[in-house]
Order: sequence, then structure tokens, then C-alpha cells
Amino acid sequence: MVRGYKPNTSVHRGQLNKALELLNHAEKPVFLIGGGVNIARANKEMTQLAELTGVPVITTIMGKGAVPTTNSLYVGDIGIHGSYAANLAISNYDVLFSIGTRFNDRITGKTDEFAVHAKIVHIDVDVAFISRIIDVDIPIVTDAKKAICALLKKAKPLHISAWTDEISRWKKEYPIAMGKAGLTPQMIIQSINEMVKDAIVATDVG
Repeated sequence: MVRGYKPNTSVHRGQLNKALELLNHAEKPVFLIGGGVNIARANKEMTQLAELTGVPVITTIMGKGAVPTTNSLYVGDIGIHGSYAANLAISNYDVLFSIGTRFNDRITGKTDEFAVHAKIVHIDVDVAFISRIIDVDIPIVTDAKKAICALLKKAKPLHISAWTDEISRWKKEYPIAMGKAGLTPQMIIQSINEMVKDAIVATDVG
């Protein structure tokens, strides 16, 4: 007989309070959001949490869409397929608040050089992913949506305008842009968006 996996769904209040205390005293915090937030259908709540706290949001590829890319707090994707601003922010933060991510090598690069000077909070429904690749300071094993909803009840606005202004400057100085010569994937997607409203575009890695 194979035992069924029963994920933890409750939120550990003690760990949550520790995470909030760390976040509230951060000068350069970042939310790192993975596919777990999308799977939990916590997009609305995640956006509310970001806007309440004013903390910049970086996503993995699987976390894309957890917060609208048009939101001023959205920085971009992290890792080898990410934006310059997002990767620069990840290199300069003091608190990384990760929700629903696996910390795979596509986003960490050399693990011994990742977040060496920062404190890490990691929220994930699967305990097997906690500290498996990156050692974290505050682990919270629970469903992403439950955690985010719990955070919304206790979180408060942070005074980190110097940090968000710095990230905004990086985004303006180093935007993701494609050349004008020839036909590019960006041009194709833009044309589809102009012709078809509310289109769902599926992509692959090839």
C-alpha cells in the first residue's frame, strides 16, 4: 500500500510572524513568486499584498502572471531568461520573500553565490522543496493562497521608496527590447495582440 501525500494546509502563526518581522525591517525586500501562486489561484491576493506593502515583485517563468506585468511593482523574470533589472535587484536585496518557487538552477545560477548576504523566507506547499537547493532562514510549509491571505491580514506598508526608485531606474536604463531589423517574435506577438483581443498565447522553450 502506497501512502497518500497529504500537504500541510494550515499556516504556522509563529513562522508567519517571524517572516513579517523580517519583512517589516527590510530596506531592500523582494517578493520572488513562482508557479505555486498561479496553481493556487492566488493572483488577486498576491497583487493586493504587493500593493499593500509596496514590495517589488520578481517572478520565475512559471510564476509569470501572478502579478500583472503592467503593475508598477512588477520588475520582471529572474534567471538566465530574465531581465537585467530583475537580476540586479536579486543581487542587491536584503530580504527575499519567496512564495511557490523551487529555486532551480535556471534562477539561482551558482548556488553558493545566491543570496549570500540576504535573509530568505520560503513558502511552499511541499516540504521537500524547502532548503533542498538553497538554505532558507524562515521556512513555511503551506498552500500559497492561504499564506498570502494570512499575510494580508497582518502586513503593512513599508517605507522603501529609495529601493523601489532604484529598481525603476534600472528598468528604464536596461529595458528588454528587440532590434528593428527583420521579423522578430516580439513583432509577431504584438500583431496578434492588435488583431485579436483577449487572446491566449501558448509558448514553448524551443
